[in-house]
Amino acid sequence: MKYNYLGNTDIKVSKLGFGVARLPEKKVGKDYYLEKNIVRKMVETAVERGINYFDSGNIYCHGQSQRVVAEALKPYRDKVYLANKVMPKDLNKKGDLIKKITILLDETHQKYFDFFYFWGINRKDFDGIILKNDFLQEALDAKRKGLINHIGFSFHDAPSAMQYIIDIADIFETVICQYNLLDRTNEKMIEYASKKGLGVIIMSPLAGGTLLAPEKYKGESVTVEDAMKFVMDNPNVACTLTGINSQNELLQNIQIAEIEEPISKKRIQYLINIMDNMKKKSKINCTGCNYCQPCPQKINISNYFNLYMLADVYKLNKIALDSYNYCVDIEKEEDISKCVGCRQCVDRCTQHIDIPIQLEKVKKFFETLNRFYIYGKATEERQ
Repeated sequence: MKYNYLGNTDIKVSKLGFGVARLPEKKVGKDYYLEKNIVRKMVETAVERGINYFDSGNIYCHGQSQRVVAEALKPYRDKVYLANKVMPKDLNKKGDLIKKITILLDETHQKYFDFFYFWGINRKDFDGIILKNDFLQEALDAKRKGLINHIGFSFHDAPSAMQYIIDIADIFETVICQYNLLDRTNEKMIEYASKKGLGVIIMSPLAGGTLLAPEKYKGESVTVEDAMKFVMDNPNVACTLTGINSQNELLQNIQIAEIEEPISKKRIQYLINIMDNMKKKSKINCTGCNYCQPCPQKINISNYFNLYMLADVYKLNKIALDSYNYCVDIEKEEDISKCVGCRQCVDRCTQHIDIPIQLEKVKKFFETLNRFYIYGKATEERQ
């Protein structure tokens, strides 16, 4: 495993970080449970192969992953760095930040977090919540008390807002932001943050899997290695987080992180051309982060958007339609038609998608597709 200094800290982090948002779960009735034994094995393998940065949060995997991963890390706690976060919506008044950090420490049975982040902030959150309530000072107080060791922010807004936050708040030591072949918006700000001494950690290097074509797609496509190397080889990136779903995925990502030869400029341009063509086709830029969850109506939003992409971008209509009909007919608690337009998901969406409107488009799309296949079958039978 290769390591990079994380900004101006004296810490060296592994090029590959362990994200906990997509760990393997099983569904029993209406409830989801983490596959604890599988997760423990994945964490053990990650540490043995040199991964030393573990990112967590209290909403991932139906609120279970932060506890399970922290427990799995217990034998290795002095060898790794564990991060956690708090969303601005959970901070209403002075004192809430330290209170929230203390709750998270208790929930995960930790004495401290190595890194703690203001989670998914934008300029509105920064000005109206963090600055207004003096939560930057409160973060420093938490650091002074030994509850956290380093302070950062994760970011979902325009690049100009990232620069504004960095310039205003000199307490930040790290930043987590999205960057991948499909979304290169933050490229200049990644360089800016690095030059200002912040350690840059990248999330969604695979754009939530959007970069990877389905198995049955035969057109031009991007490999996992392409997508990961594009991010990891950026000299301003210290660590790349991936949401790992299986032991095989973990081993594949580790193998890629250990490749020393950089990706060629020619290959990068080829991949960018593919992505630019894909952007022209794709109408919904969902990364599958699931920050939109929980949905009060239990709609699996990202799943419906993914099925739409399979049909709309990759033209795998029958595969997408069969899966759609299964969700609607069998998994009725996740029926897309149950959307009441409450818009709670819109406020949480990192890609600023108007989810209720797009869900209605997806519903109409598959209803039309259903009619097409029913009509086509009836025509065949008459012939």
